Amino acid sequence: MADAADGTIGLVADVGGTNTRVAFVTTEGVVPGSVTRFPNDQFDAFLPLLHHYLGDTSAPARVVIAVAGPVAGKHARLTNRN
Repeated sequence: MADAADGTIGLVADVGGTNTRVAFVTTEGVVPGSVTRFPNDQFDAFLPLLHHYLGDTSAPARVVIAVAGPVAGKHARLTNRN
């Protein structure tokens, strides 16, 4: 699962109103078998979902998160979810 360039791995997340999809990525693309979809109703917030996904895995070196709503500075707000 290591990135060929520098030994790191990244994480991508697509946070929608209904579901969140999370996967590990390297410079070569998505790590096979790492894509997981979570219904947002099962979590109170994004961080508990992320902790559940990562389990005992160490935090990734890079993270990219897409959200279904406006972003202002370092804050994002979903348009149809608290």
